[in-house]
Amino acid sequence: MREEIEEERGHAKAFLARILFLDGEADVQTLEDIEKPESVRGIFDTQLRMEKEAREYYDKAANECREAGDLGSFELFMTILKDEEDHIDFVEEQFDLMELMGDQLYVARQVSSVSKEGAATDDSAPGSSHSPRRPSHGRPRFERPARNELTSWVTSRDERLDDFAPTAQKPSSLQRHTRRSMTMPIWRSDLHIEVFGNGIRINFSDRIRGKMQQAPFAGEMIRENKLVWLLAPIMDRDPNFVADEIIRWAEGEGLETSR
Repeated sequence: MREEIEEERGHAKAFLARILFLDGEADVQTLEDIEKPESVRGIFDTQLRMEKEAREYYDKAANECREAGDLGSFELFMTILKDEEDHIDFVEEQFDLMELMGDQLYVARQVSSVSKEGAATDDSAPGSSHSPRRPSHGRPRFERPARNELTSWVTSRDERLDDFAPTAQKPSSLQRHTRRSMTMPIWRSDLHIEVFGNGIRINFSDRIRGKMQQAPFAGEMIRENKLVWLLAPIMDRDPNFVADEIIRWAEGEGLETSR
């Protein structure tokens, strides 16, 4: 989230520079009270709401600038609008991870990650080689638990597995991604795959349970819970490539897939 904060500061500076360039007067007064959420979910809920409000405002402003012929301001708003989209994707990804792992484990992993960084270097210094960077896809990635940690978690936390089992009454947060990556809800396809870090989660319909037990990748399964499988974190292969292999196998078996 630190890079999101730095980007927001950069947005403010860019706006100020553009206003001054147009001989305007920059108003930097506080527009609303600072909210203080009391939980991790509360923090992300607040951030998601604010990011979506900002996206709506920037989209409207960009259109007005284009209609007015101010292409410089239009390009600025479009650039910032893309950042807001990335921020929204990042926050939604955190909700997915919290539903997959549970709030307590999610927070513990975040605290552990920050502690390790702090012990290695003072990463608050600009340009520090240990300062976390975004990967090429544009948003930070959550640190995936090691295989032994994840195995311990799924074998001792059955209630957490129950929490993310897909049901019609309680769809998982992954259903929120149907607008981007799926054309049907998870429970309407025979097999749906989602990649988390370097691990893979598989949702499948009850009618193919027996076929799943005979699948070539069954040996990599950590645990089955209802209609959800978690595969062991893949250390030496690209998880997206493995996911593609699973999809090809399923389609070869005549199964309906989604991802």
